[in-house]
Amino acid sequence: MKILITGGAGYVGSMLVQKLASYGHDIYIVDLCIYDTKLNLSQKNITLYKSDIRYFDWKIILERHIDVVYHLAGISNDPGYGVSETVGESVNYIATIRLYDECIRYQVSKFIYPSSCSVYGRQINKDILLTEENLVNPLTNYARLKIKVEEYIQSNPKINYTILRPATVYGYSFRQRFDLVINSFIAHIYYGKNVAVSDVNNIRPCVYINDLVDIYIRFLGYDKIDKQIYNVVAQNNSLIETFQLIKGILNSKSCLLNENNEFSRSYRVCADKILKLFPDFSYSPFRKGIQTLVDKFNEGIFYDYEINSNYYGKMRQPVFFSGDK
Repeated sequence: MKILITGGAGYVGSMLVQKLASYGHDIYIVDLCIYDTKLNLSQKNITLYKSDIRYFDWKIILERHIDVVYHLAGISNDPGYGVSETVGESVNYIATIRLYDECIRYQVSKFIYPSSCSVYGRQINKDILLTEENLVNPLTNYARLKIKVEEYIQSNPKINYTILRPATVYGYSFRQRFDLVINSFIAHIYYGKNVAVSDVNNIRPCVYINDLVDIYIRFLGYDKIDKQIYNVVAQNNSLIETFQLIKGILNSKSCLLNENNEFSRSYRVCADKILKLFPDFSYSPFRKGIQTLVDKFNEGIFYDYEINSNYYGKMRQPVFFSGDK
């Protein structure tokens, strides 16, 4: 297949690219590459276009008769890390629907869009599991734009699409991130440091990065007309539960501190829908995903995790988008 992956040099994208390329697919990547690029570009079936998705001429790629588009590029994550709401909208909404319209024009077979579980915002009744049919409650511009894109795609179903709502992703990647809560926990606990969060009792669903990539690839081979939304969630633990699990694995004395922010996100999410679609799929044990990243710390490659800007959107994104209003 011929596959376009925007954001293919990113945290999830780089893992997806390498996996799909290993299967022999022709991969086309559009990525601004604001972080170190860890892709193996010597592979003949990987082509990288270093470009801002707001200005890229999609005809260059789509006229090659692309089969599937994974649109992973965007301003990440929740919150926007020093990037204005106007810039966030120009990238995460306007550029996204422009790409989607071009996919319709060139009759791409499938458009796969990762929304986010952050669209659920703050859950009032913590005793229920939120399904894809529950009302959303976005608290940030990032989450609101995810919903806007979902609504645009659903109102223009002229090509096949799949919308996924991944939980917070964790685990090792070629292009590592430590501004994701569980990865941050692992790093701080590994070095015996304390961590402060908005509310230790907040529920934050999570999913191991390798499992998310597996889900993405399964939809590549799913030939039926889909046009559905799916939650992608492995665990629904509170922050304190997650912290204690990692602390136990690492035998650390780190402490989790509570900042008491009443407007922070908290939600429990149901993943039954996607498990019914792929009954042979099962999520990896939480400990396995944690260990993949711990192993890399043991190798000494993340000694600079606190100061290396390549691990943090809040350090890099404002630099690259500082000239935009």
